[in-house]
Amino acid sequence: MIEKRYRTNLNDKIAALKQSVPSLRATEKSLSGKGGNKKLADMIEDLDGLIPPNKLNKATILSKATEYIAHLERRNQSLNTEKKALLDRINTFEGLILSRKHHNQQMYHHDQHQLLLQHQMMEHNNVDRRSNMN
Repeated sequence: MIEKRYRTNLNDKIAALKQSVPSLRATEKSLSGKGGNKKLADMIEDLDGLIPPNKLNKATILSKATEYIAHLERRNQSLNTEKKALLDRINTFEGLILSRKHHNQQMYHHDQHQLLLQHQMMEHNNVDRRSNMN
């Protein structure tokens, strides 16, 4: 009785694992004819390069689950690499924006200083003209 419960539990877990692995789901749908309008070739295209097995047994389910985990780890690594590259680009662009903003502020202050000097020169010239007129 205990062994039957153990086997039933183990079989339930293997069935759940089978439903968690896309290539195994595709095989099951293909073998059972429950793929709907999707042909096996279309299902394979959705599997991101993973090949569905020809037959389903416990060893194949475990093997394909292991293969899928390795695939997910590679994909995760690839996405992390892409994320890092994108974050580096964002940081570069932010640096360029800050640098440009700083440059614009410096130019603004320089222009303001030039205007002030021009104004002072004009005032000085006006004072000189007035004193020459008197």
